[in-house]
Amino acid sequence: MCEIKRAKYICIECCAAVCTHPECCEVFPHSNDTKIIICSTCFKFYEKKLNPEINYAKLILIKQKANVRKKHLQCTREHALSQVEDSVSKIVSSKNKQTT
Repeated sequence: MCEIKRAKYICIECCAAVCTHPECCEVFPHSNDTKIIICSTCFKFYEKKLNPEINYAKLILIKQKANVRKKHLQCTREHALSQVEDSVSKIVSSKNKQTT
């Protein structure tokens, strides 16, 4: 099947010989550091049948975590700004006392 590189692998569906070139096959990680290899023909066939599954509960949790992090960063930024303002006001007041 492969005309680009030397075939080293076999598709788990149709047993066609393929290499790992992106035009020849799709490589998926599997357990114990192994790989699942599907030739591009089989992949196109199964791709038509695939429907993305969205877990809305996890999506809501991710959004909530992002909002909490955003609020935390905003509070931290505001706290840092207030500390800078306090430091600047102390410096200005000490200079005013020195000049008078």
